[in-house]
Amino acid sequence: MRKVLRESLSLLLAGQISSILREDAPQHQMQLSYEDFSQLQPDVADSSWRGAMLKAKRRRWVMSRQEGEFTRFQLTKYGREQLAADFAAFQRVREYSTTWTLLILQPLEGKRQQYAALKRELDQRGAALVVSSVYAWPSEVYNQDLVRRLEELGFIPCFLPIDPRKSRPTQLEAFWRSGRALQRKIRVLEKTSKDCASLLTKLHADKKLHHQQKSKIGSVLLSGMATFQQFQWFELDVELLETLIFPLAEQLDELAKQYQRTESEKSV
Repeated sequence: MRKVLRESLSLLLAGQISSILREDAPQHQMQLSYEDFSQLQPDVADSSWRGAMLKAKRRRWVMSRQEGEFTRFQLTKYGREQLAADFAAFQRVREYSTTWTLLILQPLEGKRQQYAALKRELDQRGAALVVSSVYAWPSEVYNQDLVRRLEELGFIPCFLPIDPRKSRPTQLEAFWRSGRALQRKIRVLEKTSKDCASLLTKLHADKKLHHQQKSKIGSVLLSGMATFQQFQWFELDVELLETLIFPLAEQLDELAKQYQRTESEKSV
């Protein structure tokens, strides 16, 4: 998905992040015009937003309606479902079982390895890349059809059922969650939370925003959502969800709603 199209859809999804992560019914639908897109991301040309919305309408991801001189867009149910797939890691957390599956791959001698097709296949099946040539699922997934498909792609697969709680000396979940990559994501979320709180304070106090603040709102919304989308299921636990991720999702939703309310009041 091209960058501007992805950002436009992400901005339309703002206001529904908490419901996506919790798998609840959406409480708010953003309705944004080309002018809103340009205010939230002023470095993007107006023609780019128009091209993005044209593609999104063709794919049935958004619908539009005329409101005076403005054309406003919002996500369709189908569009929301497509975007929800970017947050699949949060749904996988709820699927944890006592047995996980590790897949170790070795190139099959005498056969050409199709790495791009392998990645697509395993992504579609919900596998997470742990380290090079090692994938994992939070459940049992072994089946002969998958074995045959992996062999067709040029690999010898070895499936290992494991109980992550019985790993020694460190439980597997703690081992995977101790890396630098996860800590960087957490730092980004913490900064985003502070920025979001500051913007909400200004919105509640001033009831009016200047252009730089609108641009900051767009940046904060996109930063938070992009970081959420980068999480792997094995990086998530209840403490992280309850203390940082869910509260930030609610902050982002509130920021989106307050932005739209402020802009609506201004246009009255």
